[in-house]
Amino acid sequence: DVASDRIEIEGHTIDPVSETLVRGTAEQPAPDVGIASTDYGPAIWKPAHSSNYTASRSAAVSAVTVHTTQGSYAGAISWFQNSSANVSAHYVILSSDGQVTQMVRNAHTAWHVGNQNSYTLGIEHEGWVNNSSWYTDAMYSASAALVRNFCRKYSAISCASAYKGAASSG
Repeated sequence: DVASDRIEIEGHTIDPVSETLVRGTAEQPAPDVGIASTDYGPAIWKPAHSSNYTASRSAAVSAVTVHTTQGSYAGAISWFQNSSANVSAHYVILSSDGQVTQMVRNAHTAWHVGNQNSYTLGIEHEGWVNNSSWYTDAMYSASAALVRNFCRKYSAISCASAYKGAASSG
């Protein structure tokens, strides 16, 4: 649709300005459906504030960093959208049902792990490290599916070399 500067493909709309994929079309929007991530289909797209990440990468993606929010899912999303936070992660995962929200595009550099930001993708998991009840099967399954997706997309990330030891807070 040239008039409204939109691309529509098989029941989905791609907005070239915001780089978001939306289920439905301008004529027939999908009911009760939010904006989907263009990097990982199951994820909801809720962008971090643009002052909390770098809109480019200085190195190829070659690693994944797994974090615990030390707080709630909603709190992490809200903080990454706060212009004064100076922090972000690519994804946030909800404990109760494993919902994945993407906050920074994979092609951009989230600010989550100091001098390793340039080559990592960051995942924040809702919860507190000293309370294991937050680490649900739903969250683990969603996180594993997301990382498997990274392994397929980025040849430098090898699932074969993933850490297999006990969980730790360090």
